Amino acid sequence: MRPKTLICFFLLSSFAICKALAQDAGCFKDEEGTLTLSVTDKEFCGYDNYIFGEIHDVAAVPAIKLAIIKYLNQTRGIKDIYLEVSQSAALLYNRYLATGDTNYITHPALVYNSSEEGRKFWRALYNYNHGSKNKVTIHGIDFERMEFLKALKILSPQNKTRPSSINCLLLFADTANIEKVNSDTLAAVYERYRKNLQQNETDYKAYYGENYNTVRAILLNENTLLGYAKRNVTMYASLKKQARKRKWVCFVGVKHVDNSAEGMFSRLVANDATIAGKTTSIAMIYKVASSGKTAYRGPASYCHETQAMDFIYEHAGKTCTYSLKKSSWYKESGIEKISDYMLLIK
Repeated sequence: MRPKTLICFFLLSSFAICKALAQDAGCFKDEEGTLTLSVTDKEFCGYDNYIFGEIHDVAAVPAIKLAIIKYLNQTRGIKDIYLEVSQSAALLYNRYLATGDTNYITHPALVYNSSEEGRKFWRALYNYNHGSKNKVTIHGIDFERMEFLKALKILSPQNKTRPSSINCLLLFADTANIEKVNSDTLAAVYERYRKNLQQNETDYKAYYGENYNTVRAILLNENTLLGYAKRNVTMYASLKKQARKRKWVCFVGVKHVDNSAEGMFSRLVANDATIAGKTTSIAMIYKVASSGKTAYRGPASYCHETQAMDFIYEHAGKTCTYSLKKSSWYKESGIEKISDYMLLIK
């Protein structure tokens, strides 16, 4: 090949690579204070199930989640939303979405409802759900926190005598002043109720009636605070048990999304052929600039690739508030093995 031809070939190849990198799979834009998502990647729209690894303490994340939920609900018909909350919290959130009564999700403030951004998310989701025919439902796959006592009280039937074997504990649930969902006594209190159900299942069934299965799911949640270190496995087991139909979206902490790591939540789900539908994974990456230095937050395997992330952010859509990119567009570092897509936040 002649030198001039070789140079032209190199320039054209470089241009094609840069153009591909510049093309976002999706674009988040702020339109008059409301964040919206548009997607151009056809493959992204062909999945049934979506796992998003989120960065819990970044203020922009609740608005991003709302945009994702609305987009998938409107374009993919997805109604089932799995969150890193307890099954009792999911019950309380669904009661709020059905009624608009904030008492369900305050006193104590539930996980994801303790910040102004979180409260704004739930208000917006209530308004969206209220006007939608394709209403979303919240599901919990994490361990129970102190809100389980509030759920037991709400699920109790009116004017029905309690068996003596369960009366003392349920009376405590009725009168408990729960200031926070996290407590130093959480594990001991929850395990006491769990054991009481296991010993008096017939009495619980007789008392709670049609609500018994919900109570049982809460008190025999396979995900417990005592098993915190095994949450990748227990959250996967909980999702598998509940997600019997295809088409859902799941939001978990980004540390649980890394398809290259053995035993990681996203990898366990991806490798399970019994879970209906085609599943994809998306990891949020947060660019942090401090004291003239740039760092990245997200899956550990991504954040070690600073040079690669610098290049990818440089080629993110300039008109987008946040960008969705295919991980496979930058193969040199092997980051495509971590998640199928990256959601770039800065």
